[in-house]
Amino acid sequence: MAHLSYWFKQALELEQPQPAKPLNEDIDADVAIIGGGYTGLWTAIMIKQQAPKKHVVVIEKGLCGSGASGANGGCMLTWSTKFPTLKRLFGEAQAAWLVKESEQAVLEIDAFC
Repeated sequence: MAHLSYWFKQALELEQPQPAKPLNEDIDADVAIIGGGYTGLWTAIMIKQQAPKKHVVVIEKGLCGSGASGANGGCMLTWSTKFPTLKRLFGEAQAAWLVKESEQAVLEIDAFC
């Protein structure tokens, strides 16, 4: 964590999280997520909501959110502007589905926060 963004430093001023203990042994998990950034944590939340009995483990080398996820300004964008490229790469039906799902993800994150 050589460089921390303004946003991350500000969050650390509000609370001082305890670093997690190093993983020095084998563990069992139904799902192991490598990286405690935005995508990793959101994936863990979604898995637990859809399958609460799943044992989900998030493995992070530093503090969650201290990498690229903590460096941006918190922008959430859909793939709407990428529709022409998505259509060319995947076809119209798949492109439409991807745009719709990205819009739904933004709504879900907004509701969660």
